[in-house]
Amino acid sequence: MMEASSAVKNDYNQYFVETGERPQNFIRDITAETKYNGYPKVKKLIEKKDELIRKRNHPPMFLKTDLKTFDLTTLGKFDVVLIDPPWEEYLTRVHSLVTEIEHEKLRPWSFDEISNLPIGEITDSPAFIFLWVGSESLDLGRALFRKWGFKRCEDIVWVKTNKNTKNPRLDYNLQYSQKTILQRVKEHCLVGSKGDVSRSSESPYIHANIDTDVIVEEEPPLGSTKKPTEIYEIIERFCLRRKRLELFGEDHNIRPGWLTVGTTLSSSDYDQRLYESWFEGPGAYPQITDFRGGREIGTTQEIESLRPKSPKKKEEDPQPNQGMQTGMMIENPMQGGFPPGFPAFQQTSYMATEDPYMNYLFQNK
Repeated sequence: MMEASSAVKNDYNQYFVETGERPQNFIRDITAETKYNGYPKVKKLIEKKDELIRKRNHPPMFLKTDLKTFDLTTLGKFDVVLIDPPWEEYLTRVHSLVTEIEHEKLRPWSFDEISNLPIGEITDSPAFIFLWVGSESLDLGRALFRKWGFKRCEDIVWVKTNKNTKNPRLDYNLQYSQKTILQRVKEHCLVGSKGDVSRSSESPYIHANIDTDVIVEEEPPLGSTKKPTEIYEIIERFCLRRKRLELFGEDHNIRPGWLTVGTTLSSSDYDQRLYESWFEGPGAYPQITDFRGGREIGTTQEIESLRPKSPKKKEEDPQPNQGMQTGMMIENPMQGGFPPGFPAFQQTSYMATEDPYMNYLFQNK
């Protein structure tokens, strides 16, 4: 039986109530340098992917414009769009604790205003959308996907730490809301897909299962809507095509490999002719070794040997057994298969399922 002192010591939720320090502050090995400790092949895969992406990322471009009036369709079509709209909760959670300038930056858009963005028209097919929805707008995010012609395929969760907060107890009180039942210490980024993209068919557009759907990172100062840098890394390692657009971007969002568009940017350097020239032609790495040319990133033999693969589809059995319809059949010791009348529920004991990604991780420890 656990001693009382030990139970109190490990009660991170009670510690949060007493001090304001969040339980996730005590999760270990969450940095890019430590999260793959114990998995050397996975770590090597990440390093090789990032090295290739850096070679193929074009110089950053950014456009300061009013998204309510600017015609986004003039920018062409994109493979990935990252959006962090000014949701109402971004303003309400900081109360009156921000300056007038910050208040104006956080002024929320209505659902209709967000939905009127022509996302369906500025995305190619296939394409992906990554939509930050805070903690309260999950249903609105799904409705936006339907309006724009996307289907939700993932939900990435950002679990916020507050290790660097000078007074976490004060922060705890400031973010208290009478509308909530539990303390809000996370945000969601919905992932949507458009077009024919299948995980099981090894689509040439994606490298799946390299990253997880949880980000643990420090929360920015009160009033900031800055999101974790890791979201860019997840997107770039996942999608194998290079035309990436971020909407509602700020100066801190400007990044190689992206076109950043927003109202609060301090300046612009967008040159449409130059930008489009970076994607001309059909090439990819290793035929093209820098950012000039081709929509696809490309890959290497080493990356292909290291990354998780989709299980190959098995040929259909002309006389399938009853019971489970998925999984891998273990060889039956009876040469003639199951005898007549063999109970279907017992046939399932001869079936085994496997998770290729978990097997990959355990095999590469």
